[in-house]
Amino acid sequence: MTGIMKLNIGGKDRVLRFNNFSAIELAKIIYKGEQANFETEDLLNRIMKLNEKNHFLLVKTLIYAGIIGNDYVVGFEESVTVEQVGEWIAEIGEEDIYSVWQTFWTSMGVDLPAVKELESNEDSLEEKKKLTWIDVCQECFGELGILPRNFYQMTFAETILTMRGHQVGQAREWEKYRLVAYQVYTSIPKKEANKSIQQYFPLPTDKGGKKFNPEMVKARRQAFLDKMAKN
Repeated sequence: MTGIMKLNIGGKDRVLRFNNFSAIELAKIIYKGEQANFETEDLLNRIMKLNEKNHFLLVKTLIYAGIIGNDYVVGFEESVTVEQVGEWIAEIGEEDIYSVWQTFWTSMGVDLPAVKELESNEDSLEEKKKLTWIDVCQECFGELGILPRNFYQMTFAETILTMRGHQVGQAREWEKYRLVAYQVYTSIPKKEANKSIQQYFPLPTDKGGKKFNPEMVKARRQAFLDKMAKN
């Protein structure tokens, strides 16, 4: 889940890192500077639409973003331009193209079981769709205390899992207070039957909601492979 791969392109081996910094560079190109505070779900949807419209333009964009993501880690100078990467695209084969896609897709957390579990809950799914980049930065910098330098080196998948881990930890703490409050609630005589502890005091760690559809991930991956086969 590191989001790191090597690719021989432009006459040399280059490292691609799909971290939060590369996600910003990717969003700059996808949105053409129109929207800095992008929604994460919308970004993925636009990437899929770009794949349908121009497969090699997407590949060029992903490779460029990955190289820039590595440039940020090893220094602060951009080693390539989008135009240079575009000239090198013809050098790489289908297997390398798929590796780029797979590494990027995994770095975004689409295939992570922990994220799939979150999508099994309707409220969590809605929250995930509406999560904007500013929301992510605000929670990571302000609540979790992650330093910007460390944050930008993380993949988006690592970021989401860190945020969710923090939220689950808080919910676990609230479970202690819920138990005490529920004991008081059940000790009070009442005409109607007692609610369950989950009904009385719901928490994000409670199970429930609609079942996750694993076909969503398969369909997105197959759409990419189908497009690649046509080119």
